[in-house]
Amino acid sequence: MVIRAESLFSSDQVFSGQRDEVARPADVVVPPQLRVPLLALATALSYYFGTELGYRFTPATTPIGTLWPPNAILLAALLMAPTRIWPFLLIGVLPAHLLAQLSKGVPLTAAIGWFLGNSSEALLGAACIRCFQRQRVFENLRGIVVFLCFGVLLAPFATSFIDAAVVALTHQANGYWLPWTSRLSSNMLSELIFVPMIVLVGGRGLSWMRTRRTGRWLEAILLVSGTAIASLLIFGRPSLATRIPPLICVPLVFLFWAALRFDLAILSTSLLVIAVISIWNAMMGHGPLAGLSMTENVLFLHFFLLGLTVPLVLMMGYMLDQRRTLSSWVATRTQLLSCEDRERERIGRILHNDIVQQLALIAVEVDRMRFIGHLPGGADLDTLYRDVTQVCDATRGLSHDIHPFVLEYAGLTPALRNLCRRAAEQSGIDITFTEHDVRRVELEVSRGIYYVAQEAVRNVVTHSGARTAMVDLSMSGESAVLRVVDDGVGISNQEDAEHATGLTNIHERVTALNGALEIISVSMKGTSVIATFSLPAESRVGRA
Repeated sequence: MVIRAESLFSSDQVFSGQRDEVARPADVVVPPQLRVPLLALATALSYYFGTELGYRFTPATTPIGTLWPPNAILLAALLMAPTRIWPFLLIGVLPAHLLAQLSKGVPLTAAIGWFLGNSSEALLGAACIRCFQRQRVFENLRGIVVFLCFGVLLAPFATSFIDAAVVALTHQANGYWLPWTSRLSSNMLSELIFVPMIVLVGGRGLSWMRTRRTGRWLEAILLVSGTAIASLLIFGRPSLATRIPPLICVPLVFLFWAALRFDLAILSTSLLVIAVISIWNAMMGHGPLAGLSMTENVLFLHFFLLGLTVPLVLMMGYMLDQRRTLSSWVATRTQLLSCEDRERERIGRILHNDIVQQLALIAVEVDRMRFIGHLPGGADLDTLYRDVTQVCDATRGLSHDIHPFVLEYAGLTPALRNLCRRAAEQSGIDITFTEHDVRRVELEVSRGIYYVAQEAVRNVVTHSGARTAMVDLSMSGESAVLRVVDDGVGISNQEDAEHATGLTNIHERVTALNGALEIISVSMKGTSVIATFSLPAESRVGRA
């Protein structure tokens, strides 16, 4: 029987939200008087280049882009900025909008009408989001639902009427509802892709990028590369999905990967890769639906990608809430263990420094009186001296069980060796201790390792019926491994293991230090308790 329990909580993943100030990289110092102009300039430049990108995805047969980033860029900028500077951002965006539109031959009236539609979409979405979720939009399920309802659905839905009316009034396309539908789906997808990416990355700054581990970066690069390759195979020319239609869902695998292993920014990046490749190929007449018209093909892709991604985004919001709850639970558990350790230390010091010393003084006085004679009433001073000495020794042993003072003064290795020696003397079990490359570690980690060993040895003495036992501590690289092995009767079943108080205490100690616990038990052949602890970087030098 093998029972495994590991800490579920990891601090590797960090999720950022908006603050009520101008968001900027944490390691860039900007004078206060320049913050608003620089943010307005950055927003205008981003809006301009987003418009240029949008025109790359605008077919010659229609004025509606199949992927339109500028609205999403403006919405993200409004979410990242305090409301008092929203007018400055809109004023800064207007010249960029007109420059991009007029350079493409768009009539001035149409350009102004589209600016009203674009700015209204961003303002409506940002105002509604701020009303229902003022901060940390992408850090919990509520914030994500608010963003999806107002930023992705309501704002594009309402303002698409304006853009479609501009198209109809300027006679740039026939009909009204087809441009309305195309504009709605295009902007919904763009909001879902670009807003989380800009807000999360912009809120974290460059310092966040430098703190990510190399393994995480490699996994992210592998994810994005795999997404691109799969998208080219499914939506490129020739398309594998043409011969095997179910393969069109292959990108969902990579979106699931991004949702489960990363945050919303990486999920949006993966979605951007799929959208760019699939929509571009649809405009070129390639892909699994090449038999449809270009407009029908693009509309299908819009709603297909939205249908794939929205449930994953909601799932990520639920996971964020669960992680926060778990984080709070782990912090509370760690705090309780810390309080328990402090209380053990206080009680141990009272026993050791006060009660044991008073008993020792009484024993000395009784020993002195033995040379005078017996107490009145026939009490035997030798017996009284022996009893007082036994109480003194038992109290001293209790104080060391409650709080191992040798751990503080001599180190982890002597403390474990002393633990095994005392347990062997009291139980008659042959308990040996071995160590390999043990270094000095932080006191908190030392206490955790010691208390796990103490509880495991206590279980061996109390429940195992073993003749021999072994405690081994080894350290290598970034981890310490504690093994407590006995040749006793073992754990009869998994239920006993899960409900045993001693094993529960061991599990609590291990998980509080972000470690892993493995219990291997074979009936009538013994039990092995293997606890692995992660060592802080500053604890990986010196001797214990």
